Amino acid sequence: MAITIRPASPHDLGAIHELWHTGEKGDGPAPPFSPTPPVFFTHELKTGDMYVAEHDGRILGFLSLLTRDSICYIAEFFVHRDHKDARIGGTLLREALPQDGRTICTFSSQDFRALSLYIRSRMTPLWPNFQLRVAPSDLATLPEHDVEIVETAPDDPRLLEWDSLVSRRSRTADLAYLTDQLDAVPLLFYRNNEPVGYAYVQFRSPGSLLFPEALTLGPIGARKAADAFHCACAAVAWAKHRGTMLRIPVPGPHPCLQPLLQAGFRITYVETFLSTAQDQLPDPTCYIPTITFF
Repeated sequence: MAITIRPASPHDLGAIHELWHTGEKGDGPAPPFSPTPPVFFTHELKTGDMYVAEHDGRILGFLSLLTRDSICYIAEFFVHRDHKDARIGGTLLREALPQDGRTICTFSSQDFRALSLYIRSRMTPLWPNFQLRVAPSDLATLPEHDVEIVETAPDDPRLLEWDSLVSRRSRTADLAYLTDQLDAVPLLFYRNNEPVGYAYVQFRSPGSLLFPEALTLGPIGARKAADAFHCACAAVAWAKHRGTMLRIPVPGPHPCLQPLLQAGFRITYVETFLSTAQDQLPDPTCYIPTITFF
């Protein structure tokens, strides 16, 4: 099968959306397909690099890369379910991934074929990432936190400072996307009038087929793991009165994982975080990513 790899254009987003929707729903229940692509595809196309794999004018796979400073994150990687054994995924990765020494990272699905592709592309599995979800009415007592929660303006320069420090890259456009397109509310956390961390809580979750109205928490970060625990618990406490469903992606090493599960959160999916290097990455004991762009 002759495959052409080329940069995506706005005209491709309809086919990309259909391919993504099919892959995301799998064989489970899902709402009917809507022809309007989710807003994150437009964001990825405008601020990153998106490629499609094409055969006879039909898009059979696509990949999105978001490069921020020295970190190149694979945000989307889908191959048509009927062509996953046609070497399309390997061709996409070889053609699209940079070879200039930048750190390449991603979250892999539970599909062993995808995991194998990433490992063969020099990425090392580093930790499991747990997608958690709960209806606030099902929450038991949350762990106590000792920080003050302060809502702040999207253009507060302290947000970019905190995010750049903890996420290890500058991503002004991504933070603006959270607040402008996903109605995220930014939070700062203080202890004894000293800042200890930050968080974003999205009020729109277009990446969730089943719960697009859910509140999605992340990123959430702090300098120290102990502070990260209190910031995460505080963010959940703030969000639980403001929605009917909460979502949060928690790295396996993060100190809030066990307490959140004990409080009633349920694991809905486990993915694997992989990277070509470790020294330039966020500390998973101090950082909870955003589902949208790590």
